[in-house]
Amino acid sequence: TISVVPRQDVEKEEEEEEEDKAGDEEDEEEREKTAIDKWNSSKKFGNDWEEGDIICCSIEMPGGKMIYGLNGDFSNPMGEAFNLELPEGQSLCFLVAHGSGGRARVNIGQAGFQFPPPSAGHRGLGEAMRMRPTWQVTLPQEIKAWPVYIEPSRSSEGKKPLKNTETVELLDRVTGKDGVSWLKHEKGWSPLSTSVAGKEHQALGPVPVWKSIDRVAEQKKKKKVVKRSVQASFDVEAGEMSNWSFKGRDGAKCEEGPSMLLSTESTSSGVLRWCVKVTEGSNFQFGIVPGSQAQDTGFLHNSGECGIKSKESSGGEKLKAHALAKQFIEVICDMVEKKAKFLVGEEREHMVEVEEMTIPYEGEDVRLAITGNEGFECSLEMPILDRHVADDSSDDDDDD
Repeated sequence: TISVVPRQDVEKEEEEEEEDKAGDEEDEEEREKTAIDKWNSSKKFGNDWEEGDIICCSIEMPGGKMIYGLNGDFSNPMGEAFNLELPEGQSLCFLVAHGSGGRARVNIGQAGFQFPPPSAGHRGLGEAMRMRPTWQVTLPQEIKAWPVYIEPSRSSEGKKPLKNTETVELLDRVTGKDGVSWLKHEKGWSPLSTSVAGKEHQALGPVPVWKSIDRVAEQKKKKKVVKRSVQASFDVEAGEMSNWSFKGRDGAKCEEGPSMLLSTESTSSGVLRWCVKVTEGSNFQFGIVPGSQAQDTGFLHNSGECGIKSKESSGGEKLKAHALAKQFIEVICDMVEKKAKFLVGEEREHMVEVEEMTIPYEGEDVRLAITGNEGFECSLEMPILDRHVADDSSDDDDDD
């Protein structure tokens, strides 16, 4: 959970904790229960996160518009989550909470952001903590290093010099008796100018406030996408409650329909596939359904948008019709490419692609589905791998 809370609420909780330090165990249990209630009351937002993902958080003040991104992508279903409509002068505290065993590394601007914020006007929280101006060394060609002394005087003992592009923090600045300006930093004292062969040179200059945070735009290489391919199975337990009977776990019969049989597995970011042999019946549909509609056993029959149906099918008005009776049917659901392929054939080794379509369901898991009617029978076959998904990985760009 990543959020912000009004500052007075935090201060109030801190005051209550201070007052309750001498409290009894009942008070402690009540506080733990309150914390659990807050955790459980949070609502799911945006895309699912995985280990290694970067959650981007921003807030616009005054007002309190909260925007979230995933790996730099702020588009729907990420984006604006809340608008607190806070009055001028209201302050907030940043909050990160995780469950048991969870770990997170937080960057509030103490280092350059891997992904840019929603706009150039957004700044990192950590920048408010940069109290000392930063100066950087830019050496002229005639000079190989910039001098450092223990005291602001060239007659003072010298120290290790500064290298080109090195940065230091300004601690103090004085003008010496000789009129030379001196900069005190964490490594000693350095003059702002020096003379070499009768020519005056300057090498130290203040760094713009945002330079340590803002990165030069780079041409990013697209990451190699690895497609995880899963062979789906019949959800026997759910099927038995929806007028389906089974022979083992690979043979299925619809006792009364229309009724939907689902895959046990679901996916939102990989490849899900199965191959099914139709052994009896001519009134049926094959397709892909969103996880949110998995409990609606008539969804594919009544409202399905992604799939195919037999020519004799009485439902599936939005599905394409094909001669499917007594055929092998393979469904390949590629959520990386958002594409679905349907292959049909009388023989397992000689199937042809009859349909390819875009999967219309965004922001949620999907499952494979079959809608059967009374007497429909089918059996689950092992797909022939890597024949129609040419490679389990794809490069969007060349890698070095």
